Amino acid sequence: MARDFSSTEDWEELSNCAASEYATNLIFSESDDLQVDHNMVANLEVLSIRGKNLTSLPSKLYLFTNLEALDSSQNSITSIPGEIAVFNQMRQLYLNQNNISQLSTEIGQLIKLEKLDLSENQLTTLPETIARLKNLHVLNLDHNRIFVFPRAICLLPQLRKLSLSANSLQSLPMEISELKNLIELSLNDNKLKFLPMQCFELFDLKELRLCGNQLTSLSEKIEKLQGLQILQLKNNQLEELPNEVSSCVRINQLLLDGNQITQLPPKIGNLYNMTEFSASKNKLKSLPILQLENNNFNDFSNNLCRLTNLKLLDISNNQIENLPWDILNLQKIEELNFSNNHFGVFPNEICHLISLRKLKISQLDGFKIKELPDGLCNLINLIELDISNNALQSIPSNIGEMKNLERLNAANNNIRQLPKSLTSLAKLECINFRGNALTSLQTDFGKLQSLKEIDLNENPLVRPSKLVCEGGKLIAIDQYLKFAYARDTQLR
Repeated sequence: MARDFSSTEDWEELSNCAASEYATNLIFSESDDLQVDHNMVANLEVLSIRGKNLTSLPSKLYLFTNLEALDSSQNSITSIPGEIAVFNQMRQLYLNQNNISQLSTEIGQLIKLEKLDLSENQLTTLPETIARLKNLHVLNLDHNRIFVFPRAICLLPQLRKLSLSANSLQSLPMEISELKNLIELSLNDNKLKFLPMQCFELFDLKELRLCGNQLTSLSEKIEKLQGLQILQLKNNQLEELPNEVSSCVRINQLLLDGNQITQLPPKIGNLYNMTEFSASKNKLKSLPILQLENNNFNDFSNNLCRLTNLKLLDISNNQIENLPWDILNLQKIEELNFSNNHFGVFPNEICHLISLRKLKISQLDGFKIKELPDGLCNLINLIELDISNNALQSIPSNIGEMKNLERLNAANNNIRQLPKSLTSLAKLECINFRGNALTSLQTDFGKLQSLKEIDLNENPLVRPSKLVCEGGKLIAIDQYLKFAYARDTQLR
């Protein structure tokens, strides 16, 4: 495949060349007296006319028959005429972000075309001649008005990346199995209620995106997709995940947010390559105890959790009451969100996950946590901690040990006093204690020199006063506390 000019930097680099500047001047000249330099015309291979407020392709553009890459995106073009056929050397064509509602059948004559971007237009269908583009590798039709999957697409044997997200597709044709070389399929934000069995015959598929549809189930045939690495199923109507998904051991990203799932497959731990797992806004009541006893792994013992590469875990907005001890095996975990669950107490198991950098356990809709363990401060790599919307009365006295902490959100609790060690958090940039029961701040609060955001509103503060704190300015708070301290010292 030819060089991909999809980045703005690549086009800007080429647009500054003499041939490109000449072409632009020629195409947009209102005079017919401008002499045509046939050598320039013959040699120009790449041209951008992006964002020129065009309503149609300029007639002089068709002089440049040797173009290999053309960017005519971000205009107001409404149709692509038959003259497009002159570009028989074209390999990459960007027509995205226009108002195109119709493509000429002559588009099929661009037989060398490898990449075609028609996203963000008004297309409702494609001409049957699209099937002639036998060298097409990438086809982007996102954000159009396509109701019926164009069957001609299934006749593109070299297609590797296909995206039809944000259309109105209700079904997929059985012929989709003919796309034997497909590695990426994106169908987010359509109206799909099921996937035909033929989808699971795309054996080279590595990325499958199906978020924002109406899927109620996923076939056990998913196990055929042994090369699958990314599986996105957010915001559907799934009630369960088939056990067979655990056979797709190359999956590294699994997104299940916004479904109706009550339990996860017991062998989901077989997905040992997974680095990102998210299942927020489901109906999970527990995490599975991972069943690994029937495996023959060489690198891990049978009782070791296979999700050891997991870096992100989001199971917020469920009904989980406790965590299994197996979670301690997630020693590479960096982001953890357990918000809005049914924990009666803070899960102590979390305190052993020392690789954590972001932890969120905000209980706006869940059971309120009343106390934090001192062991929480073992998480010395933590940079963000969100413990808002609980019923905490205090913060662990040793919080100063979390030397890397940059953002602390403890809003809407019942905290009456800040621990003295808080002011030793030299990297702290954002602090939120809105809606607590604070009446005073420690005298050395001004030591937090990295603070950029301070929210102490809705507290019964006296020292300093609420008026001083309302602006969230560290310098004003620090000056008040220093003055108050000096005054009190003199009075003694």
